[in-house]
Amino acid sequence: MSSKLYLFSDYLRGRFGRTLHKIPVAFPVTCPNRAADASGGCIYCDEAGARAGHLPPFAPISEQVRIGVRNAANRYGAKPPYIAYFHAFTSTNAPLERLRGWVSETLDAADFSMLIFSTRPDCLPENILDFLSDLALKREVWLELGVQSAHDATLKRINRGHDFACVEKAVRSLSGRGIKCAAHVILGLPGEGLAEFRETAARLSGLPFSGIKLHNLLVLEGTPLADMWRRGELQTMDEHEYVEALVDFLQRIPRAWPVLRLISEAPEKKILAPRWTVPKAQFIDLARKQWIRQSH
Repeated sequence: MSSKLYLFSDYLRGRFGRTLHKIPVAFPVTCPNRAADASGGCIYCDEAGARAGHLPPFAPISEQVRIGVRNAANRYGAKPPYIAYFHAFTSTNAPLERLRGWVSETLDAADFSMLIFSTRPDCLPENILDFLSDLALKREVWLELGVQSAHDATLKRINRGHDFACVEKAVRSLSGRGIKCAAHVILGLPGEGLAEFRETAARLSGLPFSGIKLHNLLVLEGTPLADMWRRGELQTMDEHEYVEALVDFLQRIPRAWPVLRLISEAPEKKILAPRWTVPKAQFIDLARKQWIRQSH
């Protein structure tokens, strides 16, 4: 077993010779399990739908790209080409012509070598799959597919609105078209523990995914999950419990899959639980050390 975690930055350096920086772009879309008034949705998701905090709501796409490029340059010294990261809500939950226009506007605004779409398995009709296939002829295309868990009881409990069979169908359709797909999984969902995490890892390992993105469960203010937490119906993992579960999970999936993310992030003022004291960079170092310990 490798003594080193294979992160997405490692993949990028092997593929492009250096790390590419993500430029987040939020399309004016929602999720299919949300009502017209924005209520409903997954029990852990707030009204922002994972939109990047620096982006003003409803900003034109060209303006979002301009802001993202400026922030990446100021913070990281980033230079083109970049990764266009379509991340908020369900990025493919739109009619094809609208989606095509938004992507075209993005590509006109900066130099992008890779596109990443964050989406759900029930929002990939054939015409969208064809469009993604066409995009992949000129640029590398990845999908972050919202799996969360391989357990249908959990998916129902968190109000996902689809089952695991939908995930299986989606990833096979994407793989058949040569599109790379990373499974997005949350560890610590209500009713799940180590046995369920391991079963999810085992079932994902039998599918044609290309990467993995892991989050610890966050309880955010203004979500149904927050109500459960206040009623004492939910416990979250501290950083030490999570790093053990995380590495146990990672050691049960294919070594060739790069890890796109290890932990969740949200504005501090929104997080009710867990309240960790370990910053992100320190946690990644903790995960690397735990990987080495559990590899022997």
